[in-house]
Amino acid sequence: MKKIVIIDDDDDLRTLLVYYFQSLGFDALEANNGNDGLAASVEHSPDVVILDINMPTVDGFTTLEAMRNDARINKIPVVVLSSFDHVDNRTQVHKTGCTAFARKPIELDLLRQFVEEAMDSAR
Repeated sequence: MKKIVIIDDDDDLRTLLVYYFQSLGFDALEANNGNDGLAASVEHSPDVVILDINMPTVDGFTTLEAMRNDARINKIPVVVLSSFDHVDNRTQVHKTGCTAFARKPIELDLLRQFVEEAMDSAR
């Protein structure tokens, strides 16, 4: 079964994404901050991660950088999902190693496409 970790501090969106990806056959795990998302990624070694940028405690930039510096999880594709669609943000997350950048709000089918393409690129 494909595994996905969804890291977002928005409880409603995270719950929606968990149910959506479960309906597609994913084992969908969730975290509401970067620290918990890193721990879940190390523990469960998902096929893909969806990561928000603007989160309290540990933001998405720091989380992505930590993922890319950890040999246990540095190859996991990451789809950044953020409402902060500024060119500097896109540039920073792509330099840090995100696989794709999706802008909130997003249609679920488009997000699914980003996730599938990210997993395909990792193979």
